[in-house]
Amino acid sequence: MKRTQIYITEEIKEALDKLSRQRGTSISEIIREAVTEYISRHAESGKKEKLKASAGLWRGRNDLPNVSKLRREFERLN
Repeated sequence: MKRTQIYITEEIKEALDKLSRQRGTSISEIIREAVTEYISRHAESGKKEKLKASAGLWRGRNDLPNVSKLRREFERLN
């Protein structure tokens, strides 16, 4: 692990102290969990934005196969 320092408000420090006592874990562990969750949430958000941006990407193309027709043929053969 890497060590880092941050500045937090007195209110956040008091809330972390209280939560640390309630959970029986260190403040560092609580902060690591919170940062991990935050990064994960934002990474998922980025994926959603990329998916939204790709919507309709193939619209209007004539060089792609007709998926519905291929599906019907596949179902007919099986």
